[in-house]
Amino acid sequence: MRSRQAPGCGARPSFGEAGGARARARFCGTHAPAGAVNIYRKTCEAEAGPSDAGGAGAGGCPRQASYGAPGARKGSRCRAHALPGMVHLWGACYLNLF
Repeated sequence: MRSRQAPGCGARPSFGEAGGARARARFCGTHAPAGAVNIYRKTCEAEAGPSDAGGAGAGGCPRQASYGAPGARKGSRCRAHALPGMVHLWGACYLNLF
């Protein structure tokens, strides 16, 4: 799939309006306008604090959720909002746990 809004761009679109459906992805990361969010990645379920920039809709933390309970398949919190006992669930850090 190619970017729907940038002629000549061959990147897959994954950015769109906050709260939009996946079918509404219209921009790649390079060509996404200010305020566009990656609609394929889950964001942190914690409430946004005063130091959190941006917005994920409904006052939530805009960071990507990559921490969760050991053995979970998907993250529910970002590093800043991870609860005690949560582990990094993907990437090199996760692979080194087992």
